[in-house]
Amino acid sequence: MPILTKAEISTFLDIGPDFLFVDSCEHTYLGVESRTSYTFDERHKYIKQHFLSEVVIPGVLIMESMLQSMALTIYSNKSWKGMALISSLNAQFFEPIHLNAKIENLAQIRVSGGGRIEGEVTCVSNKKIISKVSCSYYSDYISRSLNKVGTIKKQ
Repeated sequence: MPILTKAEISTFLDIGPDFLFVDSCEHTYLGVESRTSYTFDERHKYIKQHFLSEVVIPGVLIMESMLQSMALTIYSNKSWKGMALISSLNAQFFEPIHLNAKIENLAQIRVSGGGRIEGEVTCVSNKKIISKVSCSYYSDYISRSLNKVGTIKKQ
């Protein structure tokens, strides 16, 4: 499968470069599995402020990278409509990572009934598992449809 560039990823996710935490993406099995990478470096000036004596990357930024990886996998699924909304999330962190660390995320999804997707992302750096995230997503298309139930359209 082709590897997406940062510009393609930014367009695909509708996220600007200052909040993009994926450098490259390869769909290993389109709509089901992808591998992404990201290097936490000086691009984000606030990272260097997280524990001044020994910079540790905030877990929320690691998780954001993992969730962006998951979104890339979901959005590549041809049957997916709208944007993915997280309905539940479980995150585990095992190791800290430091400035200039490169992470690799493996995201896998499976489609459940009712427009729901279950997914897992494993984050690895230097051959060590850093974090695991499992989550459920719903399409905003489905949410919008449910919100319209019982409403009367003005004519």
